[in-house]
Amino acid sequence: LNFEVMLMIPTNLSCETNNVEVKVEVDRLSEGSFTLPITVEPDSLSNKIVLVPKHAEIKFLAPVSLYKTIETSSFKPKVVLDSSYTQISKLPILVEVNNPAAKLVSFEPQFVEFILIAP
Repeated sequence: LNFEVMLMIPTNLSCETNNVEVKVEVDRLSEGSFTLPITVEPDSLSNKIVLVPKHAEIKFLAPVSLYKTIETSSFKPKVVLDSSYTQISKLPILVEVNNPAAKLVSFEPQFVEFILIAP
């Protein structure tokens, strides 16, 4: 897109230019989604906990020109366990985006329930 914009110059200033040309590049976007397993961090606790559900649906937008660069490895849904996890019933899901071409739109669920496995 190219268009010309007239400048609003205060009366106490002088300027040689009264307008500027603005060029805006626009790329068409496409939406996509993946269903990915939710990982547990730290990894050492992943065999001591069962997540319900085990997968998250990730929805994203990407420029059509870069859409083919978006892969399942572009996203990492995870839960992070800290010392408070034994006192709560649900864990929030965090989603890492590892591809700058992808814009995270949404993910479901936002939280997972979990079951601790006895040693």
